[in-house]
Amino acid sequence: MLRTTVKGILAHKVRLALTAVSIVLGVAFVAGTFVLTDTIKNTYDGIVVDTYEGVDAAVRTESSFDTQTAREPVPESLIARIESVDGVADARGILWGDAQIVDAEGRAVRNGDAATLGTAWGGNDTISPLSVREGREPTGPGEIAVDARTYREHDLRLGDAVRVITVTGSHTYTVVGVSGFAGGDDLAGATVVSWALPDAQDALDRIGRFDSIQVEAAPGVSETALQASLASVLPDNFEAVTGSDLVDEESEGFASELAFFNVFLLTFGFVALFVGAFIIYNTFSIIVTQRTRELALIRALGASPRQVRMSVLVESVIVGGFASLVGLALGVLVANGLTSLLGSFGVEVPAGDLLVADRTIVASLLMGTVVTVLSAVGPARKASKVAPLAAMQAVSASARTGSMRRTVAGLVLTLAGVAGVVAGLGDGGIALVGLGALGTFIGVGMLAPMISRPAAALIGAPLRRLGGVAGGLARQNAMRSARRTASTASALMIGLALVAMSLILAASVTESVGGQIERQGVAPYLVRNDQFEFSPALIEAFDGLPEIGKAYAVSFVQIHVDGATKDASAIDPVALDPDGAFPALSLGTTQGDVQALVDGGIAVQADEAADQGWMLGDVLDVEFPDGPAPQTIDVIYEESGATGNYLIAESTAIEHYAELPASYGMIVPATGAELSAARDAAQRIVDTEYPGVEVLTLAQFADAQEAEINSLLGLITVLLGLAIVIALLGVANTLALSIFERTREIGLLRAVGMTRRQLRQMVRFEAAIIATFGALLGLSIGVFFGTAFVRALSGQGIDRLVVPGGSLAVLVAITTVLGIVAAIVPARKAARMNVLSAISQA
Repeated sequence: MLRTTVKGILAHKVRLALTAVSIVLGVAFVAGTFVLTDTIKNTYDGIVVDTYEGVDAAVRTESSFDTQTAREPVPESLIARIESVDGVADARGILWGDAQIVDAEGRAVRNGDAATLGTAWGGNDTISPLSVREGREPTGPGEIAVDARTYREHDLRLGDAVRVITVTGSHTYTVVGVSGFAGGDDLAGATVVSWALPDAQDALDRIGRFDSIQVEAAPGVSETALQASLASVLPDNFEAVTGSDLVDEESEGFASELAFFNVFLLTFGFVALFVGAFIIYNTFSIIVTQRTRELALIRALGASPRQVRMSVLVESVIVGGFASLVGLALGVLVANGLTSLLGSFGVEVPAGDLLVADRTIVASLLMGTVVTVLSAVGPARKASKVAPLAAMQAVSASARTGSMRRTVAGLVLTLAGVAGVVAGLGDGGIALVGLGALGTFIGVGMLAPMISRPAAALIGAPLRRLGGVAGGLARQNAMRSARRTASTASALMIGLALVAMSLILAASVTESVGGQIERQGVAPYLVRNDQFEFSPALIEAFDGLPEIGKAYAVSFVQIHVDGATKDASAIDPVALDPDGAFPALSLGTTQGDVQALVDGGIAVQADEAADQGWMLGDVLDVEFPDGPAPQTIDVIYEESGATGNYLIAESTAIEHYAELPASYGMIVPATGAELSAARDAAQRIVDTEYPGVEVLTLAQFADAQEAEINSLLGLITVLLGLAIVIALLGVANTLALSIFERTREIGLLRAVGMTRRQLRQMVRFEAAIIATFGALLGLSIGVFFGTAFVRALSGQGIDRLVVPGGSLAVLVAITTVLGIVAAIVPARKAARMNVLSAISQA
């Protein structure tokens, strides 16, 4: 049987190659994702190791917050105490902050969405990760060095006068050096500006303070011994960590951040494999039907049902294994493609040699092979039931729509899947959502044969009139092979459902954000930076203009409430007072007085307060980076789109946070001033001192938010396009196999007068029916998923459900057209058949 199976594969190489394509593409995407994320992490880990080479310990403030930026600064005076500890060879203060370079033409210098950083050039070459590539290190006031990549790619020159925007404002410096960083040209794509220590402290608002102090051990002193010595002299709320712990901490933190990115990309790979499973199942089902006589003959010669079943499964193992190997090889190309794709959407990926880990090889081979084998189990069981004598006559594809057992199982799976999605979105966890979606797709796929015949009849009805004989026959073919039509359409259903869901989510989020801006916006102008944050010094500059009555900054921060991490916003309460001189933002206050926030306290969104069982006047256990500070609920409000569910006064935030960059700003014109005059005055400041920042009307701000949402939607749609491509290949594969099955039928049609053109039309029309049916199935599920997601996000300010009927109709139309395109090759193959040879086939 093994020899028979192998010979069967070799005799139908093209057929099985088409079958393998879906697995090849799915495995290639999964392997490419693993290669890309492993490469990114390996590159970053190398940078971290090089960065902390020579650092044996570091002293910093303790913090329950995850990020270094949330830690309080370390006083510079602590260095003298550290240097006096036995076992310390040297110590230096470390500074990092945001620093945006502006070139001579007034353009913001950036590398995609990568960070824009500034630091102090250290005096200790052993500890400092910086090295001189050209020129010299900055030593005097007004001098900077720039990382090698930024210097090279943005055509900077030694001696250039450039501006750098930091938390303290916009300042002009002279480029005196080009720096390398930890053995590379840059830090994971970021632009890096470095100053001499006094300038760095001044620019980054760190006079007399550092982010941490790095320590070099004396010869013969271990990291742990140094750590213990330092801990013995440190004040309360300070800690000493070893250099090895710093490396592990940085690597683990980055791995945690990368995990979401990895899961995000892998999801699309798994979707592609899931679609491929439908194609494999359908293909093997058709192949088994076509080989009924062959299998019957094998049974008549003495093969047992188990041998026949194993023959099909061995064939699936060979096909799946081969496809997985090809997919793994293509994964490297996919990794490069993903890098370019992400770059086109502004996502900077650190450069490095591609890494193919053992895990990637094993996972790719196993996933592709297991998916193929599992997809072939059903057809294998069907093959083993072929009777030796009953199948010795001509057969055709089954027109059955499915058994009662299949129908009940499909209904149960669908209902369980829907329940899982709803429960998962109701704080049951993303894993439950994924399992629910999986169950829904499989359940609907099992139920699809029940409706495929009437659906094909309805969809094909216009073709019977418009397409003449070819349209009528295409309709009959789709109706006659109900299960095949349903299986092929189900593969398309998955990708279309997810794209439809994305469209609904994007439209709903866009409409909700626009509505919130309309409801909450009082200030006529908003200020934003496409790098998400900007210096609060800009707001201070606006306040000094006679055309502007008041400018406000809104900053997003993290707090701990009852031990849970929450996002909060900070703003001057004056901006929230509707009866004040310069109101800028409406909270929809239902209880309390926003002016009470001036003396501390917190405002909580009404739904959040209700969910937590809080009332006005309750005292919350709130922790800031500098320690716990209980806050009284002074305000309960309705509108959360612009501020989130928690809000504190700007003065409270300044008290507890070392830095408070602005997330966006609001401008209220001076009393009696023209609106346009206020905007023109603000724009002049931005153009000359803060490029990259935009002054926008409320409508323009909403449009900018919409553009960001659409950009993300575009990336998701492109990634989901792989699943749709695989499904369309499945349409082509199914039609090609069905043409082989209907060889004699096609010959008779040609013999009675059907032209080649009509035959091609018939195949293309059948593809259009299948594609439209799949698109409509996907549309139905996508609308459900989209609606469920929007309802689940209502607590996050997504309060408007929008079903973009026009976009969804275009999606169905495009899918139908692509289905027709997928049928071009099978249609030509059918039209080229020799009439006499086709008729003579048994």
